[in-house]
Amino acid sequence: MGFFDNLLKRGANRVLSNLVNDAADKLTDKIEDKITERTDTTTTVNSSPKPAASTSTSAIDTIRNVLRTDFSMYEVKENVSPTTIGGTGKFVPYTFGLYESGQPKAFIMVTDHNKEQLRTFRWSKEEAEKNGIPFINFFTQFPNKMEYVKNRLAQNIK
Repeated sequence: MGFFDNLLKRGANRVLSNLVNDAADKLTDKIEDKITERTDTTTTVNSSPKPAASTSTSAIDTIRNVLRTDFSMYEVKENVSPTTIGGTGKFVPYTFGLYESGQPKAFIMVTDHNKEQLRTFRWSKEEAEKNGIPFINFFTQFPNKMEYVKNRLAQNIK
């Protein structure tokens, strides 16, 4: 009977493990859905939509100012969905998209440090990288001074 007991125990553990994993995935998806409820509409930088509550207004304002003054050769869009470059599924929209002649040249994401752990954030980053578009992330808990932002953008945008 030891063989059947072991078999039954392994089967029960496998079923229980699958149930727990499914429940965790569903909970994670619900949390990510709430976080990504930011609008997916694409707007130009001049319309100045309000940033999500989780991002730092000063970081967004600093980046917006640098884009206006030092990268004015690009068309700047805000809250750009990765679906615009062929992504399918759930994503976190890019805070800024830089375009030249209608083609994306870089995507910028402004997040707090916890967002990097989200699948939807990683999928947004991977979608940009898969398409050969530079992805630049700024964390809100760091100062993001003007000079730092200029240098990071200049190094990554080609």
